[in-house]
This record gives sequence, C-alpha cells and structure tokens, in this order.
Amino acid sequence: MLRHHSNSLALARFLQRHPAVDSVVHPLTLPEGHPSRVLAETQNGGKHSGMFTFYVKGGEKAAFKFLESLKVMHELRRYYIVSI
Repeated sequence: MLRHHSNSLALARFLQRHPAVDSVVHPLTLPEGHPSRVLAETQNGGKHSGMFTFYVKGGEKAAFKFLESLKVMHELRRYYIVSI
C-alpha cells in the first residue's frame, strides 16, 4: 500500500502542473491546514489511498478525447457499449 500511496501522490502532483489539467482533487495536495488534508494526514499514518480525481481542461469533449486515447479505457468503453 505504501507504493500505491506514493505513486498516486506523485501522479497527482504531476497532473497539477500539466497544462491540459484544470484541477486535481487529492487530499494531500490541498493547502496546508485544510481540514480534509489535516484529516488525511492523521489517518493511516498519513498514507492516503491511490484514488484521486482530476479534471481535464476543455470540458466533456476534451475528457472523452483523453479517455479514448487510453487503450484500457477505450477497450472498457467498447465492452460496455457491446454489453448494453
């Protein structure tokens, strides 16, 4: 789980600086003293899970373009379309 935590935090920090990303929601990237960050730092020895959210600039169209470029997501979406 330590690797899970450290990899997700590194990716969240990278995405914060990416020009195509509007915002990143990860408790450990919130400002110092933010209640959610303080809570995350006190739980599980300060180790957060690997889950976080990020928003792509350009709205829904840009988000779908990003998802389509990911092979796994593309295959997953195709699976769901075929399954419906």
